[in-house]
Amino acid sequence: MFSSARFILPYLKALAEDPDYVMLLRSEPVRASDLHETLSRSITNVYNDVINEGFINETKHPSEYALFDNPFRVIDGPCYAFLVHGRGPAVGDFGEKLGSENEIC
Repeated sequence: MFSSARFILPYLKALAEDPDYVMLLRSEPVRASDLHETLSRSITNVYNDVINEGFINETKHPSEYALFDNPFRVIDGPCYAFLVHGRGPAVGDFGEKLGSENEIC
């Protein structure tokens, strides 16, 4: 959920540039600028808690804890890996020409 909040923030900021833009959130009208400010503050609170304390402080930030706590500590968002392939890219259309000693020419 935290990564989703971070990824949506720039789009919400663009909507918030119009001070009169209102959207429905849980069937209630909410100004995009208010939502952007609240989400930005929540992301900052969570980041600071995790960096300084190792977890979201439920006492200081109960709404952030309720929304972003990850009790099973599973990956939040995409998981990336780095692949090393000895002969060049493992995917794509890049080719190589090998010399007589399997050296790349």
